[in-house]
Amino acid sequence: MQITIGILSLITALYATQSVPNPATPTTLAQSEELQESEIVNAFPTFAPLDQPWIGKISITGSDTMATALSALADSFMSIYPKCTVVVRGGGSEDGIASFIAGECDFASVSRALSTEEKNAIESATKKKIIQITIAADAVCVFVNKDNPLKGMTSTQLNGAFSITHLKTKAPIFRWNEIDPNSPLGDAWIRLHTGDRGSGTVKEFVRFAMPGERFTTSLCFIEPTPSAVINACCAYKNALGIASFALRQPRARALAISAKDDGPFVEPSFKSIYDGSYPLSRPLTLVTFLDTTGKLSPMMTDFLRYVFSETGVDVLSDLHLVTLHPDQIPAFIQAPATPVPATPAPIK
Repeated sequence: MQITIGILSLITALYATQSVPNPATPTTLAQSEELQESEIVNAFPTFAPLDQPWIGKISITGSDTMATALSALADSFMSIYPKCTVVVRGGGSEDGIASFIAGECDFASVSRALSTEEKNAIESATKKKIIQITIAADAVCVFVNKDNPLKGMTSTQLNGAFSITHLKTKAPIFRWNEIDPNSPLGDAWIRLHTGDRGSGTVKEFVRFAMPGERFTTSLCFIEPTPSAVINACCAYKNALGIASFALRQPRARALAISAKDDGPFVEPSFKSIYDGSYPLSRPLTLVTFLDTTGKLSPMMTDFLRYVFSETGVDVLSDLHLVTLHPDQIPAFIQAPATPVPATPAPIK
């Protein structure tokens, strides 16, 4: 049985019942979202370590976007169970899937939902049914330097800038005044910055803006890490980069994006990622197998209990990932040690 917790199911009802602060009040929307995020984290169950120490190894391979968070979770889990080793490796979502098929890891970390083709290929190669466990939400963002006043881009404009064949546009987009005639950057060339082509972040961007097309080679830099994309956008006023929402920095600003030429433009935020209105929202997933009885090994189950505990979710929140709600704890994980509290009350 495949268990997928889709991003579109993420606590939309919770936000729908909460009032948005008046812009004239001192509380900004960002501050309000941080408060709501804190309330959600506090609603997760407390993790109670088991009496017997785990002895063994759990291996996780894949998404660079998820690697930092998973490493932090692994270190914290190992501090509770010193004889248990949790090894986390990056390399990209595609590498994680390949390692999983080869039997080289227990979990593949994938920063998007698997396609039907990928799911079928894994199950055909392994002769086993897979499950996808969403541990948090994130989004693919298009970043510019903070001093660039551009507000947003459409999928068509992104296609013209990043694609070598630009099938959605009559001509490629090379200069800033071709996006906005009033841009203070004028006819300066756009510096494009992306991550590895096998990363889930890049794959999701391609699906949205340039399906079936390749990236241009004109002033397009493939950065060694996702953070390097953000650093380039911080450093260069004419930079345009593709990276994770979780990696945002004060000197790099994420643009509002529209799937259509006439809008609407939606800015990435905790709320727009939760409710799926931001068009490049995505789940962050761990892919694995259940045994014939529908369970994981006890040690892997306990690790997931930790991930979905208040302590584990707090780690994800501290690293700027968008957390789930306790109602999204996967059903196949055994009941937590303490009851899940009720949905947090709306913040007035």
